[in-house]
Amino acid sequence: MRANSLAARFILISTIWSVVALVVAAFLLTALYKGNAERNFEELLNAHLYNLMGAVDIDENGKLTGTPNLGDPLFMQPYSGWYWSVTPQPAEDTKDRNLRSVSMVNGDLETPSSTNTPFKDGFLRSYGLSGFEGEQLFVAEAQIFLGEGDDLFRFLVAGNYNVLESEISEFSRSLIIFLAIFGLGMIAATFVIIKLGLRPLSRAKQTLNQVRRGEAERLEGTFPEEIAPLVDEMNALIDANKTVLERARTQVGNLAHALKTPLSILKNEVNSSHADLPKTVEEQTDRMQEHVQRYLDRARIAAQSGSISARTPVKPVLERMVRVMKRLYPNLEFELSEIDDQQIVFRGEQQDLEEVLGNLIENACKFARKKIAILVDFHPSSSGSTAMPVLEFNVEDDGKGLTREQRIEAVKRGKRLDESRPGSGLGLSIVDDIVNEYKGSVKLLDSPLGGLKVVVRLPAI
Repeated sequence: MRANSLAARFILISTIWSVVALVVAAFLLTALYKGNAERNFEELLNAHLYNLMGAVDIDENGKLTGTPNLGDPLFMQPYSGWYWSVTPQPAEDTKDRNLRSVSMVNGDLETPSSTNTPFKDGFLRSYGLSGFEGEQLFVAEAQIFLGEGDDLFRFLVAGNYNVLESEISEFSRSLIIFLAIFGLGMIAATFVIIKLGLRPLSRAKQTLNQVRRGEAERLEGTFPEEIAPLVDEMNALIDANKTVLERARTQVGNLAHALKTPLSILKNEVNSSHADLPKTVEEQTDRMQEHVQRYLDRARIAAQSGSISARTPVKPVLERMVRVMKRLYPNLEFELSEIDDQQIVFRGEQQDLEEVLGNLIENACKFARKKIAILVDFHPSSSGSTAMPVLEFNVEDDGKGLTREQRIEAVKRGKRLDESRPGSGLGLSIVDDIVNEYKGSVKLLDSPLGGLKVVVRLPAI
């Protein structure tokens, strides 16, 4: 697995996050456990202290009486770290006024003065100190009056804090081991999940390699919805590349075929050395230049037809065309439909739209008797459909029209069905070329006016 791969990045990020999260979790859990254990330890000592205060009293001679039983055998073991005592305040040297647990073999603990460690609420305090064997103790202490006199006594209960620290340390070790095992398992699971999750990308890569090696034509298979759009775009790119290659082969072949005849004519004329050679050269040169320009225009249109930035409002272009034709054909009546300048927008270059509309309208004007009708309609894409919106142009005349056979011949390049009319016969052929490059359509139909109706569909914004 390479360092710059997505899987490596995901695993590295998830590992870092897991380590940080587990370290923070271990710290917080240990702190929570320690705080809770210390509170429970202090509450246990306070419970023993209150039990001790309830079990001890003083008789009429001022002697302490009672046999406290705190319920823990550690108070019976010498130097166990668990001690209790009851002593008068101030301390007296009379043993009959002192009570101690069996575990306190060497007398009382050295407690701090009330000045350094004051009593809370006047009679309770807690603190830590060292025990007889150097162990760390935690002490709960109280001062209360016993009997009816003014005899003040100190009640003390001490617990071995080292035991609590051992429990906390053991909990921390167990927690760290558990979290380490859990973290390793989580990292391993993340690795497996990421590898499984990225498997469709690997499959797409393998399929793309097969396409590159010529073993497949497209990326086939079912992919997750997050990757499916990428696969669709790659397939669209493959199809577009294939279309470009096919178009290039076709255009080169067509251009070669178109130039073959003029070149043959020129060669024959040069060999024959006729007197009209200059005129023939000029005609054939113009013809070759026309063919070259035609294929250059088709290449330009093919390059621009897929551009999303190309947009041309239809209304000003069409109105300008109609104004020009009215000057050229003043005896004709032009009927133009209402056009919404904001909605009717051609997805393409203005030059191409002018070429299409100019040829259609000029062709209609040549064969019309009195009237030309131009209708523009917008067909939006349906909801949820991937089809592009379409502009439909209908150009009709009231001439004599064309038969079905004549309509087929009309779109052929240089084909003139009426030799009495001026022109080169290229109009409908040029329209057909441009419209095909924009993946549109051209239809020749009968017009209700009596003549020809040309229906052109082009992509819209």
